[in-house]
Amino acid sequence: MRHRRSATIRTQDQYARLLGWFAIGVLSVGLLLGGGTRSSVFSDLVLQFLCVGALAVGLSKLDWYYLPAERRQLLLLALAVVAIGVLQLVPIPTALWGWFPGRDGLMATRLELALSEPSFRPWSTSPNATWASIRALIPALTLLIIGVQLHEFWRRRLIGAILIIALVSVPLGLAQIVQGPSSELRFYTPTNDQQAVGLFANRNHYAALLYVGLALTLGCFLAYDRQFRDRLSAKGVMQAVGWTLLGAFLMVGLMLSRSRAGVGLALLTMVIMGLVGISRRRSHLTAFRWMIALLALGGLFAVFFGYDAFSSRLESDWLDQSRRQITMATLSLAGDYAWLGTGLGSFPSAYAAFEPIDLLGDKVVNHAHNDWAELLVELGWVFVALSGYFAYWLLQRLKALYLRAKVRPLSPLTYAAAAALLALMIHSLVDYPLRTSAMSLVWMALLLQLLPNLAHDPAERLRGSRAVNEPASANRRVVKEPPLRERLTVLDGGQASRPSRGNDKDPPGWE
Repeated sequence: MRHRRSATIRTQDQYARLLGWFAIGVLSVGLLLGGGTRSSVFSDLVLQFLCVGALAVGLSKLDWYYLPAERRQLLLLALAVVAIGVLQLVPIPTALWGWFPGRDGLMATRLELALSEPSFRPWSTSPNATWASIRALIPALTLLIIGVQLHEFWRRRLIGAILIIALVSVPLGLAQIVQGPSSELRFYTPTNDQQAVGLFANRNHYAALLYVGLALTLGCFLAYDRQFRDRLSAKGVMQAVGWTLLGAFLMVGLMLSRSRAGVGLALLTMVIMGLVGISRRRSHLTAFRWMIALLALGGLFAVFFGYDAFSSRLESDWLDQSRRQITMATLSLAGDYAWLGTGLGSFPSAYAAFEPIDLLGDKVVNHAHNDWAELLVELGWVFVALSGYFAYWLLQRLKALYLRAKVRPLSPLTYAAAAALLALMIHSLVDYPLRTSAMSLVWMALLLQLLPNLAHDPAERLRGSRAVNEPASANRRVVKEPPLRERLTVLDGGQASRPSRGNDKDPPGWE
């Protein structure tokens, strides 16, 4: 029986290793190829094609019965989003379609132009764009299906992949600035040709990867501080210096991106992780001092090397009136289409027909620069229900983690993932970072850090064995014996003996 159980555990660990490498591969390739802002970009199509095979492997290994409830709930939420997108492509009678809110004007325009109407039409006002949006969900869905089956060890390795790509992106962004607008290292068109964009088409999305990397760097610094927790060994100093240089490097990259939202959210994540360091300072005083030095030195490096590039952005309008006006127009458009929405990915065409005359300019508005408002237009009140369910799920997970922290301290990486998720949600109020395949994969990797471990996770087996042994030793009654001189009785003749213990015989030499 024991041999059979050991063989089962080995098989499970082999599956976990296979899925772990698939997850790292999907995330790494996605960060390298998924920086475009349009789902029709060729690199995104390549990424989606590659993810189909990994998705098949993840589905073949998925065992729904053994997944914790939190993992199943997250899967159901993602599948609901995909199902709604597919439902929007189901043909319905054109007469019924024209009765839906917001579509009567489209029907009237087509009648005025004497355009023929088919008998059936999809729910979405732009079926091709909806289909492209569904395809764009494949990488993130692949990582989720594989990720819910991962052990803690492999979920932590996803953080390493994000840090490596973020580190590589900084010198790439610096080279883009040096080579100028015509640099061949700018992989997307159109792009921000005056700033560093790294592997992305948009500087704000590049900055989003960097502030996520900064939060995770601080989390790793606090999590892997064993070498300098009690005393500063040579290995501990080298490790601390390495994390400090990585954090400073990412801060410099943020300044060179000239993204105000990116720099502001980086400061938010630094404050959150600073509070985490303060809460651990009594038991990790040396690490806390090093962390203060990391933040101070990184900030000085960033200001010294990047302030000149970033200072001009501080002089411009912080409220960005044009974006605020577009957001207000987007909310009005959402009111016109009411609870049904226009369909996933259909915002550009829907907004183009609705755009107020006073907002018309020389630029085409392909996104609302407020992803929450844009999704409200595309999904209607269904988005409100989905976002409400996600908020409930996330709050429940944070509550469970808070209660667990009272019993056993949480890893700082968990706090770092939560801080990065908060920053991305705030960023989505003024931009659309999660519309890129790369950042949607990062978002999914961060969510995986908040999941509870599987029952057969090696980390849980180790903690379980400790939990079994600790209560036994804790509940064991320890009887303290009196000192030796009290246990000895001096007899006539100078011989010593100890008091009898019931029927126990005294050992030789005590008579």
